[in-house]
Amino acid sequence: HRPQAKTQRAWTRWFGYGKRNAMPILANILLLLSIVNSPSPDSSFKMKQKIVNLLKGFSIEITPASLLRTPNVFTQGTTNLLPVGTSVAITSLPGSDFSDTIACAEKLKKWGLKPVPHLVARSVQDYAMLEDQLCQLQEKQVTEIILIAGSDNSVDSMFSSSMDILATGMLEQYGIQRIGVAGHPEGHTIIPDDHLWKALEWKYKYNQYHETAKLYLVTQFCFDAEPIISWDQALQKSFGVNAADRMPIRIGIPGIASIPTLLKYAQSCGVGPSLKILRHSSSVRRTNLLTHQAPDKLLMDLAQYCDTAENTWIDGIHVYPFGGLQLSAAWFNSLAQGDFDILHDSLSVHSN
Repeated sequence: HRPQAKTQRAWTRWFGYGKRNAMPILANILLLLSIVNSPSPDSSFKMKQKIVNLLKGFSIEITPASLLRTPNVFTQGTTNLLPVGTSVAITSLPGSDFSDTIACAEKLKKWGLKPVPHLVARSVQDYAMLEDQLCQLQEKQVTEIILIAGSDNSVDSMFSSSMDILATGMLEQYGIQRIGVAGHPEGHTIIPDDHLWKALEWKYKYNQYHETAKLYLVTQFCFDAEPIISWDQALQKSFGVNAADRMPIRIGIPGIASIPTLLKYAQSCGVGPSLKILRHSSSVRRTNLLTHQAPDKLLMDLAQYCDTAENTWIDGIHVYPFGGLQLSAAWFNSLAQGDFDILHDSLSVHSN
């Protein structure tokens, strides 16, 4: 019993109570430590403003199927989930019908949103088909598109890349003023890094010599800020830091979804090293895999970088909702409006 008596005396000496009575005191100490380690109100306010700045004018994307089957997917009751004028990218999956893209563009305009259709090079058979699609977009007064190569091998297309479409000069002829092209901070599952870089060099030169149809980069989604920051710095080192030299970057951010959903899309889309961040999250939260995950840390890290970097090409955020369209739209809009708090390194959106 002597060791127990010695321990009892130690508890009494440290806390003035026995071991049992000391436990509530320990709990209070831990609570005080958590408060001490929490961000100060001043630093939280500054970080909050940085996040609001980063998310100003964010864009989001939608599939035609999810838009056309719902009367207005961007409303919840009487609440609009997105501000008027928000850019909404309309995806184009292999085998999809371009008439659905046009129907989506018409709906979005009716709701006061800006349609930004995907134009997929490998889904366009020839010049006549390209002209027909551009003519339809012009009729709906669409002035911005996202141009990608795509993976559709079912069409015998004369175009194999977004550069082939850009080189035709037809986009400018049909009133396209802004063109999003793909960026890959973590590389590509099939295309070698040096090929990706050569494509960036080509697009950079295109942008320097075209005044009416300007390019910007839309990246694959990532889970970690580090590869994004490294890529941004590499672009500046290669192409320049002046505003006139840059192609603005919209960083792809995953929306609100469960870990299994995020893992599925990440593996199918070829997300690189930052996938380990998500896998770590899944191992930590193994008992609650269906909980919705939010990109809190990624947004805070990017917001901090954009605020403190002397130069950056990063110009905004593009949200990939992964099926959780309404949830993602509402969450990101709340952040953009400053309707949230920072609690223990997480972003807590105010409930309505």
